[in-house]
Amino acid sequence: MTIKIGMYWRWMILILIAVFYSSSLSAQRFAIKTNALTWATLSPNLGVELVVAEKVTLNLSTTFNPFKIKDYKLHFVQVQPEIKYWFGRPLAEHYLGVTGFFANNNMQFNDSYYKGDAYAVGLTYGYAWVLSNRWSMEASLGFGVIHYRQFHRLKDETYPTMPNKTGNKVAPVKIGLSFYYILK
Repeated sequence: MTIKIGMYWRWMILILIAVFYSSSLSAQRFAIKTNALTWATLSPNLGVELVVAEKVTLNLSTTFNPFKIKDYKLHFVQVQPEIKYWFGRPLAEHYLGVTGFFANNNMQFNDSYYKGDAYAVGLTYGYAWVLSNRWSMEASLGFGVIHYRQFHRLKDETYPTMPNKTGNKVAPVKIGLSFYYILK
């Protein structure tokens, strides 16, 4: 399955409209966030987080990489929802979460080409520091199980009809140093 970047932006806009619309219907807090560690890999990302209960938030983040540098290409799209339980007030201090993601990739390293996808589910821990009335910084780490399928070919070959490599592994499913702006 291949996700086009244009379709990615349409879905992201629809999700943002739905979240803005739902947040305007109630007095709940709403934040926009971005992961600085992911930007360090030249992968633009955007997330939204909505307080849905007294100590529970719903986070939806999406990341993509459209860049190619010489013989290296790491095109991918990832969508990652997460439900967080905060031990203090929402969007501040310690939390535990349940996360998952779907990722689709199309990579090139010199003369090797890869296409594939991955699904994951895992547990996360994080801590958020309140920097000001509207700004916060959050560090997070999560581990879980990832299921992946990979199609591999060399430069002058065609992609195989079946994945060359599939499997499951326990691995990090989330690593982040995120900054967020609280809108409401």
